[in-house]
Order: sequence, then structure tokens, then C-alpha cells
Amino acid sequence: MKNDVKGLVTMVNTTSFIKSLIVAIGCICFMLSAVAPLSADAELPAGKDGAQTMKKTLTLQKKSSKMVRTFSGDVYAIDKDTQVVDTNGRQIKIDYLRLPCDAEIVYTTRSDGSNFVHRIQVLKTHQNSTNRMEDLPK
Repeated sequence: MKNDVKGLVTMVNTTSFIKSLIVAIGCICFMLSAVAPLSADAELPAGKDGAQTMKKTLTLQKKSSKMVRTFSGDVYAIDKDTQVVDTNGRQIKIDYLRLPCDAEIVYTTRSDGSNFVHRIQVLKTHQNSTNRMEDLPK
């Protein structure tokens, strides 16, 4: 009888451990799926000129009338046709874009290797942000 009880206790402990392990693995998979899209470039359909359009989430730190610079120092060209959308979904002029901010950009890489932004979607404006324009060297 003691062996039967011991075997039953061992089986219950093993079952509890397996259930806990499955829940833990599920939680880890959920957390990884929520973080992965923020760190990767997402490819969109190619444009009519064959250039690959990409989507990326990053932190914009500085701007001029011709470019934006990220927190990591990457530079993206912009022009008057670049769409800028604020956190409320309203289209704004680049002059009113407050930096630093977290943004999702849609861009293409030109044949010369430079990146051109077609759209900036502001996700979050940081504290102490300003709409100041700067002269950014190329």
C-alpha cells in the first residue's frame, strides 16, 4: 500500500511539474512574439520602380527639412511629400513633428544606398520633446 501511495504522489508531482512547464513555455513564447516585431524590419511589396519598401520602428532624435536622424545615428532622407502622422492619426507638417519620439517609418533604399522615408507614424513622443529644426550634416 505504501508503494501505491508513493507512486501516486510521484505521479501527481510529475503532472504538476509538466503543467507548470507548459505554462512557462507558453508565457515565454507570448513575450517573444510581442517583442519581435519591434526589432525587425518588415518588408512590404516592392514599389513600381522595383525598390523594396521596408517598415521599421525606431527612435527619431533630430530633424531638418531634408532628413531625420535616429537615436543610433542612422540618417533617413525626407522631402515635402513625406507623410507625417501624429499619435492621434492626424497628418501634420514635418515642422510640427516633436522629437525625440518613437515612430514607425516606411522607407525605401535608393540605388545609391541612402534611405528615403515615405511615411512617419508617431507612436510616442518623449518627455521634453521639441519641434526644433536643425541643420544636419550629411
